[in-house]
Amino acid sequence: MRILFVENQYKTYFFEAIALRLQEQGHEINWIVQNKVFTPKTNFKKYIIPYPRKKDYTNLIKSDLKSVIESDRNVNYFKSNNNKYFYYYYNKIKEVIDEVKPGVVFGESAVFHELLIGKYCKELNIKYLNPLPCRYPTGKFSFYLYNTPEPYRGCATDLPKEVVVEIINNIVNRRISPDYMKPLELNLLEKIANKFKKTHGFFIGEKFNTPSPRIKLNVEKEKQINKNIWDEFSLDDVIEDNNFKILYPLQVQPEENIDVWGRKRRNQLLVIKEIVENLPKNSILYVKPNPKPKYEVDSKMIAYVNKHDRIRVLKHTVSMTSVFNKFDLIVTVTGTIAIESILSNMPVINLVKTLNNTINNCVYLDDLEVLPEIVKQVKENRFPKATEEEKIEFINLLNRTSYTGNVSDVLSDKNCINEDNITIITEGFNDVINHLNNDK
Repeated sequence: MRILFVENQYKTYFFEAIALRLQEQGHEINWIVQNKVFTPKTNFKKYIIPYPRKKDYTNLIKSDLKSVIESDRNVNYFKSNNNKYFYYYYNKIKEVIDEVKPGVVFGESAVFHELLIGKYCKELNIKYLNPLPCRYPTGKFSFYLYNTPEPYRGCATDLPKEVVVEIINNIVNRRISPDYMKPLELNLLEKIANKFKKTHGFFIGEKFNTPSPRIKLNVEKEKQINKNIWDEFSLDDVIEDNNFKILYPLQVQPEENIDVWGRKRRNQLLVIKEIVENLPKNSILYVKPNPKPKYEVDSKMIAYVNKHDRIRVLKHTVSMTSVFNKFDLIVTVTGTIAIESILSNMPVINLVKTLNNTINNCVYLDDLEVLPEIVKQVKENRFPKATEEEKIEFINLLNRTSYTGNVSDVLSDKNCINEDNITIITEGFNDVINHLNNDK
């Protein structure tokens, strides 16, 4: 099969190890590269898109790229006010894909060029598959379709009941956490090398996924200031009173699972406002920040949550374990907290439809005007609860739609490219490729 891989900084080297295995099996490997400093080193056929010059912005063919622009990190977090490069890259991407005519494309769906590639692939009915760690079970990954949380295929295997019960108990008792939550530990030399590589890329022309060092520094300073201000007026714990308590845990941004998968709900301040506008009497919204925030909290959010008498906020140091059972209902866009709530029989609402909504104690709401009815159901003990059998089936659904293996990048986890892991991961790639071949 003719396969196209998409460069994604350090993830490129992980993909490259898989691409080598697939090439040995007879597949034709092609690469599309946006950031030249992360070009694969192996002798594959590579399509390196030149960085645009001023003259390249004239006579551009325009397309509807609103959804991509709305999810773009440079626009949303690093003060970019130029959108001409989206159209330049889209036209170049179309040229490459039209020439390669791939049977499948593998890449992430996090940054703009990946989203543009996924968009065009969808128009041509070419599968664009995004291999990412699934949240649970740990040590597994799924191929997500295009820019969605919808998994494509999987191992189609159920786990033994006793194994599933142990997984459920470990999740409920917070003895395990998703693979992506593993801390990134770099030594000083690795940090310097990483900064140098990215800064070098910026100065030779990659200004579209890499913010300028000056802007990045300012945004980081602002992040720390906002974190300190937040913690000055926030609480160390949940207040014990007779109010109905709803939790909204802030999701880290920029992050694919909310900025892309949850695009229509990616503005978390608007989500908070909508929850508050629909709070019934004697209900309070608690907002919990992520202990390792990025840029999801800004001055507007701080001003709103600090002054509203129906909102209480928790400090960054407050652990989910210490407060989880003190709430009556949890609302999340696409957070992992939904799975943990399902298995703990904590009433939970998803604001973007996912596999979680196949189990009836995780309710998908498109419109929060229904929130008072949900609160009433919880108060009257009418909100659905999952049986042990339903929880087991739910974990097996997550298992069936995933494959074994550690998907990561060489900066976050050097072990992701060891021989054993690449062998296991390639089995998942082969399953997908064989299915696509048989589907022709």
